[in-house]
Amino acid sequence: MGVVNAGTLGAHPVFLSDSDLDLIQGSGMSLSYSPVSNMLIGSPPVQLERLVTRGIDVGFGVDFPNHGNNFFETIKLGLLTQKMLSGDPSINDAYDGLYVATMGGARAWGVDSSVGSLEEGKVADICVIDGTSFALTPQEGRVRLLAYNGSPSHVKSLMVGGEWVMRDRTILTFDEDEVYFERNRVSTGLIESLGLSDVRL
Repeated sequence: MGVVNAGTLGAHPVFLSDSDLDLIQGSGMSLSYSPVSNMLIGSPPVQLERLVTRGIDVGFGVDFPNHGNNFFETIKLGLLTQKMLSGDPSINDAYDGLYVATMGGARAWGVDSSVGSLEEGKVADICVIDGTSFALTPQEGRVRLLAYNGSPSHVKSLMVGGEWVMRDRTILTFDEDEVYFERNRVSTGLIESLGLSDVRL
């Protein structure tokens, strides 16, 4: 059908046979793995090693019904599922997880020349983590702790394209309270209009 090429990002690459991977390998097509979403719908986990050893670019994704779109949670569960599948606790370490979450995702989207790492000439997308959190100490194990203990609450500041959108946990680009109340207003109205007020959601 002409879709297996560098312009295609395949989501949820769960049920891939070896012949499917033969077709994808070398085509430039990349894949997105959403471990939390897969778990919530009872889908088997993706075997990252099958993809990475073939040189296929893979990034982590978040997808409904992920309930919170917690990317730190996605990294952790993406790694833990690999250990569970293989029975090998040494497979896919914290550095592998952070790579898939950053450069892996950038390569999967085909934008690794401008984002995915902090390098001269790339867009300044920076997530500043509060390293004083007990969950991220001691410093010697910080990469591992970030992959397995990281949380959105540890994000102190965020820069996108060289512009601060959050500094010291204060959003600079929109009113959080306004968004919070508007979200609830729209959600409540939608549920009522569909007659689902008495349904357990």
